[in-house]
Amino acid sequence: MVTGSPQRVAVYGGDLRRLVRALTDLAYVALFGSTGQTGQGELRRLLAALRAGGVREVCVIVRWAGHGEVDAIRRLCRRLRSRAATS
Repeated sequence: MVTGSPQRVAVYGGDLRRLVRALTDLAYVALFGSTGQTGQGELRRLLAALRAGGVREVCVIVRWAGHGEVDAIRRLCRRLRSRAATS
């Protein structure tokens, strides 16, 4: 999980094998597989990291992410941003 570490950029979806090779040297990037690739666990892990404040930005690679997944991520990001703006 990303909690306890500095805020990161999360990349959700995409071709994980290619992304791991391309982004392996970037410690601030956390990769999360789409449900089609890895099951529901990665989506839950990303949402938990967002709630815990361990993720600063999310990059969603739509080609490999389903509509429901993308909507869940967007809704939580919007809700967290509104909460951050009011605190």
